[in-house]
Amino acid sequence: MPPVGVSETCYRYSLRLKAENEVIADLLTGLTDARKAWGFGLCFRHLRNVKGHPWNHKRFYRIYCELELNLRNKP
Repeated sequence: MPPVGVSETCYRYSLRLKAENEVIADLLTGLTDARKAWGFGLCFRHLRNVKGHPWNHKRFYRIYCELELNLRNKP
């Protein structure tokens, strides 16, 4: 029985994106290892347009930042 004030659908909700996030992380790390000069934009466009993955840019960017794949800014 859910706690008082919480709907049953919220109480029983389970997150199902963990496996997909790991797939995205593997794709991003493999791509950045192969092409070290590519930033987020080129990685996202390659995976979205060339490889045809359906995930949106916000999800890619969140995982990209969690993996700390950001390139440094050159002065």
